Amino acid sequence: MSAAREREGRALLALLALALLLRGVWAALVPFDPVSDSNAYHVFARNLAEHGVFGWNPAQPDAYWPPGAPFLYSLAYRALGAGGAAVITLNLALSAAKLVLAFALTNAWFGRRAALAAGLLLACWPAQIELTTTLSSEHAFDVALLLALWIFERSGRELSVPASIAIGAALAAASYVRPTALPLAFGLAVIAFARGTPFGRALRLALSASAVIALLIAPWSLRNERVFGRFVAISANGGANLWMGNNPNAHGGYMALPREVRGMTTAERDAYLGAEARRWIRDHPGAALVLAARKLARTYQRETIGVAWNARALAPLGEGGVFALKAVSTTYWWLALAAGLAGAVLRLRARGWLACFADAPLALWGYFALVHAVTVAQDRYHLPSVPYIAALAGYAFAELATRFGVSARASSAPTRR
Repeated sequence: MSAAREREGRALLALLALALLLRGVWAALVPFDPVSDSNAYHVFARNLAEHGVFGWNPAQPDAYWPPGAPFLYSLAYRALGAGGAAVITLNLALSAAKLVLAFALTNAWFGRRAALAAGLLLACWPAQIELTTTLSSEHAFDVALLLALWIFERSGRELSVPASIAIGAALAAASYVRPTALPLAFGLAVIAFARGTPFGRALRLALSASAVIALLIAPWSLRNERVFGRFVAISANGGANLWMGNNPNAHGGYMALPREVRGMTTAERDAYLGAEARRWIRDHPGAALVLAARKLARTYQRETIGVAWNARALAPLGEGGVFALKAVSTTYWWLALAAGLAGAVLRLRARGWLACFADAPLALWGYFALVHAVTVAQDRYHLPSVPYIAALAGYAFAELATRFGVSARASSAPTRR
């Protein structure tokens, strides 16, 4: 092993130790008491672990929510019991995997100095720490998608069939957690083509990985068809989310579903709301564009979801203490976002608009931003972009260090530019 690799390994171990220490301290101080979406995942995971049924109660299977994250927590519940120990153990493992993959990818994209900065940002990121005592989809989704990206980067321009199959399997896992990953086989093919991969090889990646995704989600799709009598690929909330963000009374955020859908099945309701939302967008394109801009602002304006999902556990701190935690989380978010935007601007200046397609962090950040500009907004919906924002922030820090003449000893050449 080279000296550079040894230094890299020691730095990563130090970052892992710091990340796990901070999360461990949070878990020791904050009791496990899930609320809101975190409580929903808790109920789903318990029903899966105890009854083998995905839904709010064992007698009524459901598919409004994706099953991936509850399934993972149900495995932890089977092993350690349905409580905080299982949740915290799984979250610590996923956090460690996320940090390792984000470090490796940032190193491949922008070099070791950028990877160190990005890793430090992620290790200390308040919202990432606060999620340790909650059930959520964020950690599992990030790990599955980062794994797909890691395989993609390791395969280079060859993009062999075995690599495409592995990418498809990782994207299928991500899709079970959040169906927004379903189109990303074609997204990675676009990134590969923009980097100079021959069109035929990029298309082979898209088709091979998509076929694997379809094959691996087929059992759940068939289950949904048996339950609802109509096709539902993974979850039946895409139409509802589109309606929440696009209707005459929409404000960009979460809305209660309208009265007219009462009595419909989950799948019928989703199809109806999706059709209503698309009709409203066609009839009011200008209003839809204005609302999309508002949704972008709403998604990125703050980062308090980690505190909100620990609301009951943090109640002893009083309103002032909870407000202080939200202020710390949001301030950190603003600073990291500013650094990420700086990194994006530097990449665009260095490579032109091609960077929007050839740079995976820029492309994925843009994709997730677009999804929630079209559908519904909330601060939690920027969390899937956090690893890519951290990578771009790391790039900005590395470029700043270089321009100010900081020693390059801690840096190594990136695998790809």
